Amino acid sequence: MATQKFSPFPDLCPEIRTMIWDFATRPHGIRGVQHFSIFPCYGVPADFDGYIAPILETSQMEVVGAASTIDSTTGSPCSNNSTYTIDSGLWTACRESRAAMFRRYRPDEWTDFYEVQKKKYSPNREPDRSVVHLSSTYHDMPATFEMKHGEKSQFFTVLPAMDLIFIHLRSLRQRLWDLSKQLPFASWKLGFGGMCHVALEFDPSWSIAELKQYQREWEGGQPELSVERWKEYDMLVQTSRNVPARGNRKTLWLVDRRLRREHLVPTADQLQAILKIEADEERMVFHEGRCKYFVAPTYETWLWAYEDEGSVDSRRETVWKFANSLHWVATVQAMDSDDDPWNLPLGAVQQWGVLLRSS
Repeated sequence: MATQKFSPFPDLCPEIRTMIWDFATRPHGIRGVQHFSIFPCYGVPADFDGYIAPILETSQMEVVGAASTIDSTTGSPCSNNSTYTIDSGLWTACRESRAAMFRRYRPDEWTDFYEVQKKKYSPNREPDRSVVHLSSTYHDMPATFEMKHGEKSQFFTVLPAMDLIFIHLRSLRQRLWDLSKQLPFASWKLGFGGMCHVALEFDPSWSIAELKQYQREWEGGQPELSVERWKEYDMLVQTSRNVPARGNRKTLWLVDRRLRREHLVPTADQLQAILKIEADEERMVFHEGRCKYFVAPTYETWLWAYEDEGSVDSRRETVWKFANSLHWVATVQAMDSDDDPWNLPLGAVQQWGVLLRSS
C-alpha cells in the first residue's frame, strides 16, 4: 500500500490556505465566553500571569485582567478557554491569518459607528450603556482592543452584544455596573457601545436568609452581617438596579457549577408548557472550548439536579430561589427610591438568570 504524502501548509495553493484560515475563525452566530478578572488598582497580585488592560478613566478604581488560568469554585486552576485566546493568536500568527480575521469581523465596516461613539463620550456624563441592546444590527459588531503583559501586548476581539462576559471579582465590594466604563471592549471612550451578557460565579454560601437580613439592615435595622458580607449582597442588588435590562430579557447571569443535567423525559404537560414559553424566548448557548453554557430557566428546574445533594439544604434553597429573592429585594429598594413606586418602567430592575455549564 502506497504511503500517503501530505503537502506542507505553505506549499498548498492559496485558495486552500484561505479556506483553512477561514474555517479557523469563529463561525457566525456563535456566542463565545470571555473570562476577565477584576482587581483593585492597588491589588494586582504579583504572581498574576496574564494581560492587563490600560487604565481608561482617571477615577478608575479597578483594572481588568485576562488570565492564562481561571480559578474554578474548587480553587483548582484550569486553562483559560475564552474565545479571545483563539482570536488573539489568529490576529498575529501571519499575514494570511490576519486577513482571515479581517474577512470574519470586517472592522472597517464599523469605523463610522466607532467615531460616533467616541464623540458621545464625556468623562462627566454617564453613557447610554444600552446601545448594543437596541438592534440585532449590533450582534456582529466586533470590539478589538489591546491588552499588555509587561513589555508585550496582544490584541483581543470580543462581540459585546453576543458574548458572555464572565467576570471574576477578587473583591465583591467592586461596583459591577461601572464596568462598561472600565472594560476596553465596552468603553465609549474607545468607540464601543457597552455590552449585553454578564456572568458571575454563584457562591454556594450565599443564602436567602442573609439576603433578607441585608435588606433589613439597608432599611436601618440592627446590623448582624459582617461589613464584607453586606457589601457582597449590596453589589448584587445594586447591579440588578443599575445594569440596563433588554426589555424583559435577562442579561445578568449566575453560574452554579454544582448543577448537572438530568436525563429525564418531559411529561406531555411539561413539554407543552416549555414549548409555549420558548416560543417567546431566545434559547441562548454560549461556547467555551469544548464546554457550553446553557440557559436554565425556572420552568425547567426539573431537568437539573445538584451533583452533591448534600450541597443544598433540606429546604431546597436552589440558585433559582436565590435569584428570585434577589430580584424581590432589588425591586423593594427601587420602589422605595422612586417618586412613583407603583409604575416602575419595564427593565428598571433586572432579574438574574441561571446558566448551567456542561461539557
